[in-house]
Amino acid sequence: MPYKLIFNYEGTLTGTNVTRFDFEHKADALKQIAAHEGISLKQVAFVGDNGNDVEAARTAGLAIAFNSKCEELNAVSKVVIKKKDLRAVLKELV
Repeated sequence: MPYKLIFNYEGTLTGTNVTRFDFEHKADALKQIAAHEGISLKQVAFVGDNGNDVEAARTAGLAIAFNSKCEELNAVSKVVIKKKDLRAVLKELV
């Protein structure tokens, strides 16, 4: 089940539905997505910003640490972006 934002009829955010992939099992999610899409994990890019992203960064073919304060994530990522502008990630993907 994907992560969902729940809104009422007035458009006010009233809740969320969190999956097991949101915090700890991101590497598992990458593996499942790659298998579903029929691609190698070497073809998968992952962008993370915290310690809970380290395992997924190790799993992906291209790991990008974005504005991360986590030294372990920075160490395992192929690219470390210190800027706060997410557009900096785009040039790493082309």
